[in-house]
Amino acid sequence: MKFKKVILANWANIPNQEYDLSDLVFLTGETGVGKSTMLDAIQTLMTANKKGIVLYNAGQDEAQNKKRNKEYRTIQGYFAGEDRFKFSRPNGCRSTIVLSFQNSINEEKYEFSALITGVVSFEESKGEKRPILDSLKFFIIKSHEILQEDLIDENKQLLNHKELYKNLSLKYDKDNVIHCQDKSDYLNTLYGNLWGKNRTTSLLADKAARAFSNFIHARPVDNINAFVRNEFLSSKDMKDEVNALSSTIRSLDKLKKDAKEIEDSINILESLENKTNVIVRKWHSLGEEHFIYNHYEVLKVENKMIQDEKKYEKIRREIVRLENKEKKLDLDSVNFNEKLLELEIAKNSNDKIKELNDIEKKLQDTKKAFNIGTSNVIRIISNIENISRDTASIFLYREKFENLTRLLNELKIVLDEFIFTILLSGNARTLREK
Repeated sequence: MKFKKVILANWANIPNQEYDLSDLVFLTGETGVGKSTMLDAIQTLMTANKKGIVLYNAGQDEAQNKKRNKEYRTIQGYFAGEDRFKFSRPNGCRSTIVLSFQNSINEEKYEFSALITGVVSFEESKGEKRPILDSLKFFIIKSHEILQEDLIDENKQLLNHKELYKNLSLKYDKDNVIHCQDKSDYLNTLYGNLWGKNRTTSLLADKAARAFSNFIHARPVDNINAFVRNEFLSSKDMKDEVNALSSTIRSLDKLKKDAKEIEDSINILESLENKTNVIVRKWHSLGEEHFIYNHYEVLKVENKMIQDEKKYEKIRREIVRLENKEKKLDLDSVNFNEKLLELEIAKNSNDKIKELNDIEKKLQDTKKAFNIGTSNVIRIISNIENISRDTASIFLYREKFENLTRLLNELKIVLDEFIFTILLSGNARTLREK
C-alpha cells in the first residue's frame, strides 16, 4: 500500500485543501513554510498521536533553542494554529485530517482512508493562553477514498464527529465506516488494513507505528553506536522481541497440538467416511429392494383393482338386468291390478245380474199375486156394483135412509179411488216392463 493523498482542515497554518501524494514527493521551501508541519500531519495519522510513539519534527529555530525534555510541538498546538506561541485560532476550533491509501503495483486493487478529528479550547495559566485538547476521534473508511466535501456542511463548516459518522455512513455504507474506540483500536485497524487484514495485534501495530515515526522524524546522528543501541538494542525493544518470540513459540506448540488434533480428526472422519459409504451402499441396496417390493405390491394392487373393476362391471350389468326385470314386474303388477279390477268389476256385475233375476222373479210373483188380487178386486167391484144397483133402490127413498145412503155413497167413492189407483199402478208396471 502507498499514500494517495492527504486532506488538511485547520491543521496549523497550512491551507485547508487536498494534497495529492504521488510515488515520489518533494517538500521544498523556505524555513517556516510548513514542511515539517505537513510531515507531522502524516505522522499523526500513522501514530494516532500515541504517547511514546509520536515524535513531532521541531522547526529550525525550535531545534536550535530546544531545551531538554521540553515539548515544543503538540497536536493541540497544530489544531489551534500555533506559531511561535501565537495562535491563528485563539477561540478554539475543530480540526480534521485525512490520509488516503491505494494499492501498490502487483497488489490486489484496494483503497481505504484514515481520519482523525478533534476539538481544542483554551485556558489561561499565569497570564498565558494555552490550548487544551477536548476530544479526539478516529475513523477508518474501508474501500473508499474520502473527499474534502465529505468533511463540511452546507455552510462550509467542519462537521462534528457524530454528524461526520452519519454523513460517511450514508454515503459509503455503514459497514465500511469503522468508528474506533481509542488510539490502540485505531492503530490495530489501520495497520491491519495496510497488511491486507481487518485488524492486527497491538504489539505489531505499535511496533509499526514506532518504526514509521522513527523513519519520518528528522534528527542528526551524532554517534552510530548510540544510534544502534538506542534504536535496535534498547531493553524495551528486546523485551518486546523476547515476549513476541515466546508468544510465537507458544503459538507453534499450540499449532502442533491443533495439527495433531486435526490429523486425528481427519483419521476419524476418514473412518466415518468409509463407514458412511458402506451404510450408503447398503441403504441404496435396501432402497432398490424396497422399490422392487413396493413396485410388486403396486402391480398386485393394480391387478386387484382391475379384477374388482370387472366384478363391479358384472355387478352393474346384473343390477341393470334386475332393474329391467323390476320394471317389467312393475308393469306386470299394473296389468295384473287392472285385470284384477276388471274381474272384480265382472264379479260385481254377475252379482247384480243375479240380484236383478231375483228381483225379476219377485216381480213375476208380485205380478201374479197382483193379477190375482186385481181379479178378486174386479170380482169384488162387480159384486159391489151389483150391491150398488141393489142399493140404488134405497136412494129412491133418501128421506127414509139418509144416513145409510150417505155411508154407501162415501164407500162408493173410496172404492172408485181404490180401483183407479190399482188400474193406474198396473198400467205403469206394464209400461216399465215394456
